[in-house]
Amino acid sequence: MTRPAPAVVRSTAILDFLSSNPSERYTLSEISQALDINMASALAILTALGDAGYVHRHPTHKTYALGPALVALGTAAMTQHRAIGAASEIMQKLALECETECVASVVVGGDIVIVLSAGRPRATGNDVRVGQHIPMIPPLGGIFMAWADEAMRARWFDGLGVESSVDERRYYEAALAGIRERGFSMGLESGARAQVGSTLHDHVLSSANDRLRGEAVDLIAALRHDYEVVDMKKAANHPVSNIAAPVFGPEGDVVLGLTLQGFGTTLSARDVATLSDALMSSALQVTRLVGGRKS
Repeated sequence: MTRPAPAVVRSTAILDFLSSNPSERYTLSEISQALDINMASALAILTALGDAGYVHRHPTHKTYALGPALVALGTAAMTQHRAIGAASEIMQKLALECETECVASVVVGGDIVIVLSAGRPRATGNDVRVGQHIPMIPPLGGIFMAWADEAMRARWFDGLGVESSVDERRYYEAALAGIRERGFSMGLESGARAQVGSTLHDHVLSSANDRLRGEAVDLIAALRHDYEVVDMKKAANHPVSNIAAPVFGPEGDVVLGLTLQGFGTTLSARDVATLSDALMSSALQVTRLVGGRKS
């Protein structure tokens, strides 16, 4: 397998870091420390990115933020990823109707990447933000895996590790079957999930930081059966972390996930039905706008 050039990996790590924190500006030493890149390499990369307009250096404070040239790149990217652009206004309406936050995510390599956010969560301490990379291993990513091909599912199941049991694999197969049948996934809040959220919010700033990624993977793996709902009847009177639904592309694959989150309270069966219906209706609107079809 071809290994990526280190300078390219570091460049994308810096852009990922800055996009995960768009309202902040950072010094060279802060960027170097956060991403485990030595200061000389970080300075060389930031200088090159600055020359291209992808990074802006404050002339007085000597701090760095995203540059204006990325706006043109983002606009051009929208033409290739129509579902993201189509989802924005619909997500705003959905978040307002449901009185919470809605985020959109895509799969990039082995990560779930947050690309859009609308509304505000009812609960404080939101742990997901635009630009964030989240390792996609069980139990996370079910909304993408439920309609994935066998090869993609196999890679996802590999995230269970070599010590996983046959029963554990069957559990997740049942979870994916349930998502396909009802059309949405639902994750439960728990102490373990809150710890994952805190770690992702505070530390997982880039997919290129192996140490921090390892910490996140270990915590996500620890969720196991405490997260994804398999039997909806057993989810009654449990605090819900999120509800997610798929947006399909023209080839029948899931090109975008829409997620309602930040409820901050236990949801009744009626609440779940109301929220999931609104979410799936919105996901269907986006699917139709991009000429998608359910596989």
